[in-house]
Amino acid sequence: MPSRPWRITCKTDIVAACAQWGGPVGIEDCGASREAAAYVDARYSRPPWAKGSIGRADAAFLFDLIMRERPRALAEIGVASGVSTVFLATLLADRLRESRLYSVDKLSVFYDDPSRPVGAYIGETFGEAPSNLTLGAGVTSTDIRLWPSRPERFDFVFLDANHMHPWPCLDLLSILDLIEPGAWIALHDIRLPLRQANSQAFGPLYLFESWPGERRSAAHGDADIGAIRLYEQPSRNAAALIECCRIPWQSHIPFSEWRSALDALSHTNFEVREELRAVVAQPPLARTSNRAFWEITIRGPNPWSRIPHDLGSAPLILHANRRGEPAISVSVRRLRRSECSGIVFPGFKRSPDAPGPLQVELSLVANGARISHRVITLDGPEANFAFLRAPEETSGTFDLDIGVSLIDQAEKISGAWVKFEPLQFV
Repeated sequence: MPSRPWRITCKTDIVAACAQWGGPVGIEDCGASREAAAYVDARYSRPPWAKGSIGRADAAFLFDLIMRERPRALAEIGVASGVSTVFLATLLADRLRESRLYSVDKLSVFYDDPSRPVGAYIGETFGEAPSNLTLGAGVTSTDIRLWPSRPERFDFVFLDANHMHPWPCLDLLSILDLIEPGAWIALHDIRLPLRQANSQAFGPLYLFESWPGERRSAAHGDADIGAIRLYEQPSRNAAALIECCRIPWQSHIPFSEWRSALDALSHTNFEVREELRAVVAQPPLARTSNRAFWEITIRGPNPWSRIPHDLGSAPLILHANRRGEPAISVSVRRLRRSECSGIVFPGFKRSPDAPGPLQVELSLVANGARISHRVITLDGPEANFAFLRAPEETSGTFDLDIGVSLIDQAEKISGAWVKFEPLQFV
């Protein structure tokens, strides 16, 4: 399996857990098998009113992953219209008859049409819930522990509920001790905010991209789904999820909602449990930065780069210069720590035609000294993720520096660019 080389240079890196637990891990972009494509053609369906449900390519990804892992007790958190529920229940009935699906949703009605009950498509398709499905309407992830219908353990989870960060982390932490070690967690809409400019649903993307363990995503252009694999050690899973929770929150979640997650960690490392307690007691909340005071400067400019006036609303493209020439870099100056606690790079990748590996250097600088720093080598086409945090003791203002350079000498530099999706100043 291919791996991403990371150079970890700062404890505040979002992948600090990766460094702690053994370094780089693999990411695999998976194209659907012929069997999956044929099955989806025959068995997948979606009514026109079912907004936000899985598409055909997402269903094919789930088919391949489930048929490979052959789970016995599947949890689905987030039912909505019931399209994915119908597909999963049908798949189990056709191919894994000893397996059961346990689907829950915090609402009792479909979020986009309150006139329809949650999972309305289940009734339209089957008439009544099939025998291999247990449906819990009005059941949240934090309720599952006390839900009398649940099995002792789940060995597969499909998470497609509240997408605002850090809800996906909370959903998973709440049942972490109820999931078999090494199980796969499928996540829907991991690219939604990169596909829709007005979307703020960064939760699945943050969880997927910050996960330091094994991951898979669908290679098909229409798919928006991926999966992370839990470690065998519960404390490693908890540490990775807590690290993701350190990214400033888009949605404030009351401390009371985290009690189930704290209960789930009661049998793991005590320090990990207390670390989560400390994070949720004083959560890092996302802020809105006043951009009127910003100043953007460019070093080593060239005609192939594209630098927008607002890095938070349009993509940034930086094309490397030749070796020996000044490296191209962009700086955003005078970011106020009182308004911005860090910067999220939700997705950046190199050109598929790059002549060689490219190096991306990301830094936060205050009073002439680096306060957070990342150096990332891009030697493949996969998308990358990063989060730089300004330490709490930072006073006044700080600067953001973004640089791109070629690692090896190349006769031709055409195509040596990196595209950064709009940044989040949080």
